[in-house]
Amino acid sequence: MQEPELNIIEERCQNLRWKGIFLHADASTADAEHFWCVKSAHALGPDGKLVDKYECNPARGCYSAI
Repeated sequence: MQEPELNIIEERCQNLRWKGIFLHADASTADAEHFWCVKSAHALGPDGKLVDKYECNPARGCYSAI
């Protein structure tokens, strides 16, 4: 069985997690329901805003670069 290719994600918050790390999934099809924040343990960050691969960026106070 061939190993899946790793998707390199740049400029991500170290507190952002994605369900794809636990199962074989394509990051390009991931939507907001597939992400959670380590700090809040929910789909909303500690600032009360949605977490996902676009919303978690350096403009947020809770952002911590990888």
